Amino acid sequence: MADFDRVCRENGIGYSIAYGTLLGAVRHHGFIPWDDDVDVVVTREDYNKLRRLLNSQLDENHCFVCAEDDKRFAAPLAKVIDKRTVLRQLEHHSDRMDLGVYIDIFVLDYIPDDPEKRLKALKKSVLMRKMWSFCGTVNEDNPAPVRFVRKLANKTLMARNIAVSVNKWAEHNTKDRNSMNILTFNDDQMERYIMESADMKDLIEYEFEGRSFLGVKEYDKYLKLWYGDYMELPPEDKRVSHHITEVYWKE
Repeated sequence: MADFDRVCRENGIGYSIAYGTLLGAVRHHGFIPWDDDVDVVVTREDYNKLRRLLNSQLDENHCFVCAEDDKRFAAPLAKVIDKRTVLRQLEHHSDRMDLGVYIDIFVLDYIPDDPEKRLKALKKSVLMRKMWSFCGTVNEDNPAPVRFVRKLANKTLMARNIAVSVNKWAEHNTKDRNSMNILTFNDDQMERYIMESADMKDLIEYEFEGRSFLGVKEYDKYLKLWYGDYMELPPEDKRVSHHITEVYWKE
């Protein structure tokens, strides 16, 4: 994350820590103790810049991957990976490459201001996300026939192709500039993730594990949308990671 932050600052690219990472910065000044990754959001314009320059400017131990540029990677978001590590996502089976410890880069695309057009776009994004999830992951709670079909889909490039299609559609969905959304976010309640485009231009410094990273100034507005009473700790039995992973140092 520090390396990603350096490249962004050197090239005048704005980003915001987001979701559990922003909550961790506000509530814990670092990781939520049971969290295990870092989330950032960038606008589509800045994402396209990052695609062009990250791999030439990141430290040699790190690399940038996205479905648009690498057929081995199948997710509709991008990652910066630590190449010294191996990370296995036990519920994901469609990637054709070794991942490492990573940060997730989510892309904010503009969405229509017109309520009817906005609802239509959000519904389509949810449908496309579910199509991707069906082809890219396996839920062991599914009935055996469904698991079998999903595992067959995992062996194809279908998840990767859907991810690329989702991103292309989202990028060209609208020319409006007032609000943005992550159209591939894994949640049916997409309205919660709408952000005002002006807020992504008003960034401040946040302390995170002894370092300083950028985030939207209006943290209270968004953390309330995402988490409700975000300063209250969840019950102990809910303090668990949302990922199923195995992580190793490379020998």
